[in-house]
Amino acid sequence: MDVDQAPDITNFTAYTEASNFPAHIPKAERAHEVTKLLKDYPGFEYTAPSYHTIINDNNKKKTIKVIKAIFSNKDGYNKLLQNNFHFKIIEEDNNGELKEFTTSFKFKPAFVDKPRKTEEQIINEKDLTIQVFYLPLYMEKATIVPFAS
Repeated sequence: MDVDQAPDITNFTAYTEASNFPAHIPKAERAHEVTKLLKDYPGFEYTAPSYHTIINDNNKKKTIKVIKAIFSNKDGYNKLLQNNFHFKIIEEDNNGELKEFTTSFKFKPAFVDKPRKTEEQIINEKDLTIQVFYLPLYMEKATIVPFAS
C-alpha cells in the first residue's frame, strides 16, 4: 500500500436485543456470551452492550438495550445475519419437574459505519466552507458582496 493511499476502514455492525438472552445470564455477562458465540466468525472484532432506537408499530421511537457485534469483514457479517442462534434453558416448574425451553434469535443489521475521511477530503470540505461575519439587521442586498481571499 502506498503512503499516500488511505486504508479503507469500514466496520459492519449488527445487533440483537439483550432480552433474547435467558434470565439466568446476568446483564453484565451477555456481551461476553455473544463474544463466545462469534469468536470463530471471519472478521469478528468485538461486542459491546449498547442502546438502539427502533420505531415500533405505532410509529413511535423506542430505545432498547442491545448487544452489538462489530465486524471488519463483510463475509463474516453476512454469515452472522443469516444464522439462527439457540439457547436451551432447563427450568424447574412449580411441581418440581424439569422443563426444557428453547429460545432462538437472529442478529439484525444496525448500520454500516462510514469510512473515515481522508485528509484531502477534509481539506476540500474546508475550502468549500464560508465564514459569515457580523451582518447588521435590515441590510440591503446590494451592499452585501462576496469577498475572496
